[in-house]
Amino acid sequence: MMMMMAMVSEAVRTQLIAHDRTIGVHDVRLAELDLRVQCAETTNYDGILIWKIIEYKRRKREAVTGIRPAYRRS
Repeated sequence: MMMMMAMVSEAVRTQLIAHDRTIGVHDVRLAELDLRVQCAETTNYDGILIWKIIEYKRRKREAVTGIRPAYRRS
């Protein structure tokens, strides 16, 4: 009887490991799909290009006060 329970326990442990791996694969795939959805939500196909300006308030203040030009090439 103990031998039978040990075999069942090992089988359950093996299934648990397999399910854990499957969940890990699904988590990675879900993260990839989430990123694709985020990209699709921010994609624009009407010919208008939208720029994200990092630290806009600081850059505007510097341009107004003459510390830096309003725009420049990187």
